[in-house]
Amino acid sequence: MEALNKGVFGVVFVVNDNGAMVGLVTDGDIRRILLSGVDLSDSLEPYMNRNFIAGHVGLERSENIKLLTEKVRHLPILDDNDYPVEMISWAEMWRLPIMEPTLAGSELKYVSDCVSSNWISSQGEYIKLFERSFCDYLCVDHSLTATSGTTALHLAIVAMGIGPGDEVIVPDLTFGASANAVIHAGAKPVMVDVNSYTWTMDPDVIEKKITERTCAIMPVHLYGYPCDMDPIMKIARKHNLFVIEDCAEALGAKYKGKHVGTIGDVGCFSFFANKVITTGEGGMVTTNNQDFFDKMNLLKNHGMSPEKRYWHFYAGFNYRMTNLQAAVGLAQMESIHDFISNRRKMAECYHHELGNISGITLPPEAE
Repeated sequence: MEALNKGVFGVVFVVNDNGAMVGLVTDGDIRRILLSGVDLSDSLEPYMNRNFIAGHVGLERSENIKLLTEKVRHLPILDDNDYPVEMISWAEMWRLPIMEPTLAGSELKYVSDCVSSNWISSQGEYIKLFERSFCDYLCVDHSLTATSGTTALHLAIVAMGIGPGDEVIVPDLTFGASANAVIHAGAKPVMVDVNSYTWTMDPDVIEKKITERTCAIMPVHLYGYPCDMDPIMKIARKHNLFVIEDCAEALGAKYKGKHVGTIGDVGCFSFFANKVITTGEGGMVTTNNQDFFDKMNLLKNHGMSPEKRYWHFYAGFNYRMTNLQAAVGLAQMESIHDFISNRRKMAECYHHELGNISGITLPPEAE
């Protein structure tokens, strides 16, 4: 059990005193053994699988892979002395990551500069440089770094004065952070359905959910696809509601020529490792509203006066990104056009290979 807990594949190769493999046991085997009444202190030897399938270092990798089946999901690769030297896992063979980060630009250079200069916390020039590069790219007046996309949403909600007793309209198809940020502010997320064509918030059903407690609408640009913002903004202005764009997955996406995150009152972005750009963890809030920007800037730094240190106007938060993360973010922004181009190529590949398969519906792209 200790050996199983150290690994991540749920399998243990058992070797003799000479290091030769003599058996194999999986977490499923252990479960069945324990359910049969065997004690944890009993010897494993009578219960391990001695008739295991193994590959050999002398074979081509493709030949070893052929030994994997629905039942043989972990294949030990043995040398001539039966020593296990490698393992081929079914899970690893067929694992398709959502996205893996590319850190091939100036990331290391900028981070090394932070380390050598000792500016590694939430102060340093890379914070402002990253925020400025974001403003320039989106053509927006203000950008403010945060610790995550979730805290960016929370920061915006609180800065708008939304709290207990209030309601925020969110789509029913989204990552949990959208609703969680509303709940953390003490408000209530009210779910509306998504459009079956765009998979984003359906403007036709929003007004049915508006009450006297509704304070904001939170359209989520899911999978990088912009919501239909014109009717959403029309509804919001009609009912005097704020609009908080959740752009976690949509940096670079445009709606009728305008970048998402610049259409509503506030835009919130995520820089988790699988997003368009990454800082490991991190987020950004964008706005053209000076009052919102000032309030969010105050709240993210413990509600502390920028002019009078340790003088707090609010019970704020510590949502400050580090200079190290911002250094990575700045380098990522320098390559953003390449990142987006690469994602579009991958999307085209999926459409080409899967588009004509019955039963599979792929996201469209409107003009």
